[in-house]
Amino acid sequence: MKSAIFSFALLFFSITVSAEEKLTGGTLQAYWRAEWNAEATINTPELNFRYFPAEGSSYGKYIIDIIFKGSEEEKIAFIKKIFANIPSNFLDYHEWYVNQQGTVNVKSRGVYVM
Repeated sequence: MKSAIFSFALLFFSITVSAEEKLTGGTLQAYWRAEWNAEATINTPELNFRYFPAEGSSYGKYIIDIIFKGSEEEKIAFIKKIFANIPSNFLDYHEWYVNQQGTVNVKSRGVYVM
């Protein structure tokens, strides 16, 4: 049930990989990325998503960043709906990550170097 909801929900995201393709058995991860001010004294964590394709997938060596076009409240509501195990520190203190296995439908590719 959660995998079906997960697949449907990801249709609303922009995903950075190539062509229309269904990736199954991978892991969606929601995580807090550190965002430091210019003086590196204040950290305002940003909630992000990425997908780790299953081994053996044509994308098995890549991490797929998922751009969620919504507010932090919408992201948290999505996490509460889709993810089975959410430790309290994840939402209370904006730290660490949560994982949920599922399927993603890929529509387009974007390549970037950091």
